[in-house]
Amino acid sequence: MERIVSVLIVEDEIEICRALADMVNSSPCFSVIYCAENGRDALNYLSKNTVPDIIMTDIRMPVMDGITLLSVLNSRWPCIKTIVISGYSDFAYAQKAIKYGVCDYILKPLNEQNCLATLESIARALTDEEKVFNLNKAIYHNGVYPPDIGRYSFLFAFCIGMYPYVINTKRSNDLTSDKNFRETIKDAYLGYKDGLYYLLPNLGTVEEARKYLKRITQLLKQRYELPATIVMDTLQHGEDLLSAANRLEKKLRATIIAFRPVSMDLTQTSYVIEQSNPYELLVIIDHELVLALGQSKYNLFQEKLFDVLNTQLAQNVPCDILHKRVMYQYVYTAQRISLSISSGNIPIPYDWENKINVAFSNSLSREQLLQEVLNIYLELFTSNASVKNQDIMREVERFIEDNYTERITNQMLAKRFGFVPSYISQRFREYNGLSPCDYLTKVRIQNACCQIQTDDHVNFCELSASLGFANSSYFSKIFKKQTGMTPSEYRSKAQSRKLLDT
Repeated sequence: MERIVSVLIVEDEIEICRALADMVNSSPCFSVIYCAENGRDALNYLSKNTVPDIIMTDIRMPVMDGITLLSVLNSRWPCIKTIVISGYSDFAYAQKAIKYGVCDYILKPLNEQNCLATLESIARALTDEEKVFNLNKAIYHNGVYPPDIGRYSFLFAFCIGMYPYVINTKRSNDLTSDKNFRETIKDAYLGYKDGLYYLLPNLGTVEEARKYLKRITQLLKQRYELPATIVMDTLQHGEDLLSAANRLEKKLRATIIAFRPVSMDLTQTSYVIEQSNPYELLVIIDHELVLALGQSKYNLFQEKLFDVLNTQLAQNVPCDILHKRVMYQYVYTAQRISLSISSGNIPIPYDWENKINVAFSNSLSREQLLQEVLNIYLELFTSNASVKNQDIMREVERFIEDNYTERITNQMLAKRFGFVPSYISQRFREYNGLSPCDYLTKVRIQNACCQIQTDDHVNFCELSASLGFANSSYFSKIFKKQTGMTPSEYRSKAQSRKLLDT
């Protein structure tokens, strides 16, 4: 291999993550550039740093799982090669992973030889790909200049549907399988980045490029019966494709109006992008609307927010500004709701930003966009239930602490607090970090330690029975697992400590 292949690891278990990083770094051909603890952490890294060649991800993780991460990677960073590492051999997981273009699926426990063999296989494929010009890689990595395709180099950026997001159901595989589209873009490179398709065609003159622009626009409108937004610009001398793509995207965001099909020839007009603080343009939600939120008056909330957003759409607000307004108003609303309830702590759903993006992506009309956005805002009210769940979990915790000598099961807790067993176990683990059973064991051992420290002659058989353990041998096993010592060793240490204190 001619270069070092960069790898990003996504794994929530620290020890496994370290072990995997050591395996990867043991080869001079690979380098781990970052270890993320969940999918969202990985996406945050990707949005601010160099895109890695390979991502190795676990499936089951908190905050954002591996399948969700793979779906985002597949749509936003299709050039990244992905490997799944999981302790679950369930075919359903493998099937979902394959759907998102995963290169391989490695089961835990990890084997260094197998891991490196998998990485080396993918690295060879990357090397083969780099021998041929690839537009997807060119617009994701700096320094890749387009091949010599004529006197002028034109870059086309387009989407099917409204900008700045592309309709999710129309992906590059739909386009490339379309015979008419393939015939039209013959001798052109096709790429995809951040919700936009890019074309780098083999054209000789500006006039020819403008005819090409018109032809592509008409084809997209006729074929998909949706607004088609497409722009064209000349690549500047020495400009890499990533910079050119970012430049076109910036111009699009500042000029395109929602739900209006547009074709723009940027070689004819000079666009000046005014850099202003977007928050100065935003409409702050008025007191009456905040009051409706605080009182959970959903109908009044819907009516007023609908009016605010509908007015902005009617004013032909550019898509980028409209999107920022919706985002900002959401956060502002969440903060005001949080202040209006007694606990003062409503958690914002972690994927709210992605849901707003999807609403913009999938909406085919103003009415649909408005309704989708309203639904996302209203979802904040269900977060109030999360606050109540925390209160219930505190009660569960206290119940275990007060009744640790009894036989407490998930079934008993579910019946007492009104949930199904699996749900209460899941929610308690999210709240406490332990399952109810593990927390019960922890409380029992803590009390055992206290009794051993205060009573030098305590009988371990009687102690284990009083704490609710089935027998003394099981008690001793659990005690050592929790404290690192047997009950006898713990007592001896406690007695020695007492002698030193006296």
